[in-house]
Amino acid sequence: MLPVLAKLIKLTIVTTILFNFSQASGQRWEIGGLIGGINYTGDLAKDPILSQTRLGINLWGRYNLNRHFSYRFGGAYGRIQGHDSLTPSGKIRMLSFRTPIVEFSNIIEFHFKPFGRYHPQNKKFTYYVLTGLNLFYFKPEGSFDGTWVDLQKLGTEGQYLEGGKGGYGRINVSIPIGAGIKYRVGNWIYGFEVAYRKTFTDYLDDVSGNYPDLNELGAKNGATAVYFSDPTTRRPGLEPRSVKNDMRGDPHLKDWYIFAGFTISYRFTPIMCVFQPRAKRFSRID
Repeated sequence: MLPVLAKLIKLTIVTTILFNFSQASGQRWEIGGLIGGINYTGDLAKDPILSQTRLGINLWGRYNLNRHFSYRFGGAYGRIQGHDSLTPSGKIRMLSFRTPIVEFSNIIEFHFKPFGRYHPQNKKFTYYVLTGLNLFYFKPEGSFDGTWVDLQKLGTEGQYLEGGKGGYGRINVSIPIGAGIKYRVGNWIYGFEVAYRKTFTDYLDDVSGNYPDLNELGAKNGATAVYFSDPTTRRPGLEPRSVKNDMRGDPHLKDWYIFAGFTISYRFTPIMCVFQPRAKRFSRID
């Protein structure tokens, strides 16, 4: 009898703890995402070019730490691209690229009005700002006769030549800097957000430093590497525009990518009992 009673007591304690946790934390958790666009700034676009915007998607879980701060984690995906032909100064260089962005998001939000953790006095609408530290993967590619080619392997700036600095990594970190608005309707939260990602690489577009010796590059990595290093080499009857150590990009300005779009999330709330127990009545005994 005692072992059975002990098990029942343990089960009751565990159930009570889990129930109380769900009541407390159920008001804090959300699941949602963003759908909109992704763009970039870098050596092929000093400012975002609207026509180069492509579909961008974020999916996240959000934990409301209190009424003003929330922590958000999840993933994001999009593909950025750029073309020298779209800028007056770039038409001479003739470079282009595309790359996927696969991001693991790690973000803190600050609400200007009480909005996060459930409270009867919370507002239905708020502005917010965000920042954090994200990890992302990228893989710049270029089009060659209708085929997309991995640019990092080609060493278009002489990274793999003697004295080169070696290939750049495809995994990097970014700091999100953004703002948005939110509006709550019941358990659903709708909004709009714009967030720039400051990266610590200058190779989202495979353009950063100087032109290599094209003859050395061709001997080492082939004609494809020469073409993507300086596409002017394919101009019929004309000499390549570049010479060794000419400026190809600006290594002092790191690349950025931007997500912007509409957001939607669902806030989990505990099921509250609508029936309140009646107070016990005691008759007076004289």
